[in-house]
Amino acid sequence: MEFKEGMEVNHINHGKGIIIDIDKIDTDSVTVEFHDVPSGWVNPLRVSKNCLKVKPLKDFLPYEFMSCEYDDCRARKFAEVEVIKEYDAREEKWIGKHKNITYWFELVNGYAVGLNENPARGMSFPVEKLK
Repeated sequence: MEFKEGMEVNHINHGKGIIIDIDKIDTDSVTVEFHDVPSGWVNPLRVSKNCLKVKPLKDFLPYEFMSCEYDDCRARKFAEVEVIKEYDAREEKWIGKHKNITYWFELVNGYAVGLNENPARGMSFPVEKLK
């Protein structure tokens, strides 16, 4: 797995964080900024890449995504692809044409998948190629 700056990761001891620097000399470590939610502290730490995990798309979406109802959906082929970053569509607008996106996810493979909760049509998972 190739780690990139801005990628959201999970550390086995420190929890969720964002990579803020990749060491060019010590290629086995990265600097990750961890946010301690209760205290509000931001803790940048240099950690080994071996202690980091990146979740696949299926771990971010509702359980219905993996049900047979969405077997033929285009986003389903990305179920095992790692998520680089999660966006709240209220803060970072969806890059596609759908209007009812609540969250969307930037994937390692250069695509984005949205969670579209259309009141008239139900849930869908649009896919867009990132530029």
